[in-house]
Parts: sequence; C-alpha cells; structure tokens
Amino acid sequence: MDNNLVILENDIKLKMDDKDIEILKLLLFDGRMTYESIAKKVKLTPYLIKKRINNLVDLRVIMKFTTNLNFLMFQKSVCYTLADIKQGVDQQELIERIGKLDEVTGGATSLQNKMQIIHTYSDDYEFKENLEKLMQFEEIENTENFILLIPPSLGFKNEKLTKTDWKIINVIKDDCRKTDVEIADEIGVSTKTVKRRLKYLRENNIILFMIDLDTSAADFLSYLLIVKFQKIASESFNEVIKVVKNYFYVWRVANEEAFIFTIFIDKLREIDEQVKEIEKIPYVKEVISFVPTKMFYFENWLDKLITNNAVD
Repeated sequence: MDNNLVILENDIKLKMDDKDIEILKLLLFDGRMTYESIAKKVKLTPYLIKKRINNLVDLRVIMKFTTNLNFLMFQKSVCYTLADIKQGVDQQELIERIGKLDEVTGGATSLQNKMQIIHTYSDDYEFKENLEKLMQFEEIENTENFILLIPPSLGFKNEKLTKTDWKIINVIKDDCRKTDVEIADEIGVSTKTVKRRLKYLRENNIILFMIDLDTSAADFLSYLLIVKFQKIASESFNEVIKVVKNYFYVWRVANEEAFIFTIFIDKLREIDEQVKEIEKIPYVKEVISFVPTKMFYFENWLDKLITNNAVD
C-alpha cells in the first residue's frame, strides 16, 4: 500500500494509510490515550501522532472524542439493524428522522438500498417495540437484526455514581480528551478529585473513552461485512481473518452464528474479491456486505440521562 505521507517544512499533509488505521484502532478503545502511548505502539513520534490525529479530525474521519456510559449498567443490549430501503429514497433525510427515536444511537446510509440503524433495548418487549417503530417508516421494506454479544471485558464491577461523577461525564461526553485541569475548572472541584473519580469510573468500566468515527469520510473505502456460519469453528473464523486483513474491529453476534467486521480497503473491487474468498470457507453460510456513504450519531436516552443527572 502506498505511503501517502508528505513531510513539508513546518507541517504535514496526510491522507489515510496503515498508520492511521493503527491509530484509529487504538483510539476506538481508548479515546483518551496519550500521544506518547500511541507513539510507542505505532512507532512514530508523539509530534507526528498529534499531527495525524488533527488531520483525521480535519478530514472528519474522527467526528469527536466521546465518553460513553456502559450500556450494561442499564441492562441494555445493542442491535445492528440492516434495513432494506425502497428505491429512490433520500437516505440521509430518512436516517435523520429515524435518529429522533430515543432508542436509536446511530447508523449509516449506504451505496445500496440498505441502511444501518444502531439501537438499544432492555428486553424482548422493547426490542419488538423498536422494530415496530422502525417499520412505521414507510420507506423501510424489511429489516434483518444482529444483536451484539458484548465481550466480558466490558463488564462493570460497580455502578455507584456520585453527583460529581455525573458532572464529570457531562463535561467530557463530547470531548474525552479534555485535561483533568479543564474538567476541574468547569465543574468547580479539585484536579485531584477529577483524577480520582476518573480512575474509579474507568477501572470499574462505568465509562468508556471512544471516538465517533465516520470511516466513509476517508480516502480509503470502508465497509461492514457480516459473515454467517452454519456453526462457529475457530479454523473457519481464522480463515476469514486471513482474508479480511485490514479489519478494523469485530463484533460477535448473539442471536445467530455470525460476526460483523468493519474493514478498510483500497479499491471497491476488493469487496467482491473478499466476499468470494470468504464464501469458499467451510461452514460459511452467507456473506452480507454493506458499504456506508456517511455515518451518523444521534442524541439519545443516554445523553438525556447524563444531562439530567448532572444538574444541581
């Protein structure tokens, strides 16, 4: 893959490359990770890491650095719904209307007549209710639903939040890279208190530092690949991983034998090539590809909960 980095006298011009993908992977799982820590893992200087991150922000690949409350605290599950959309529909206008539903946290438009909708629910009743609300949009013809299996590493040990905790979360929910000093100044407590409470919230997996990411904004292409298996076999899964070398992150599906991959590619034809290779792998039952044109993140019930609890 070509290295698209051009060093200028006092600045840097940056297009997406493998180093950027490494950086984004790290920030997805810790949006507050320091430039120095990233530099050690990616093997670049902290200066170049900062420049690359700033460029990714300018390109709108990184939309914002977010602080998320762990859904598991509220006994919530997350579902990726792929909706079949009628021909000729303005997908952006539609998804913005869908995003007004409190349960919908995000989604994506696509090159196909498909739309990705991410929503949360507490139980089977709420899940059914969510789908009924989606089907009330006449532009949606059908849906296929993939419930994410949340890894044990995201389990939390304690869910006790103080008023100060809620205030801290509120001021960093749209910018987790604010310094301890900035947070302390905004909510009127000591830096020592902020540092101590952030440590508590992180160690108990109450909060997650992440990034809102629009992979479609890059000069690379990205797509969602859903691989359904007749049964999950480690050999078959490993064969899939070999094919999708530039995968970004992987989610296992809870309601059927399947995995969801987000993948970066260089050329559009690579999608068909990868799908054909994967279809030949033993136990693979079906492969669905989804090519996003724009990612969306919506204000939802969790944002309102944080705001309400942060008020004196």
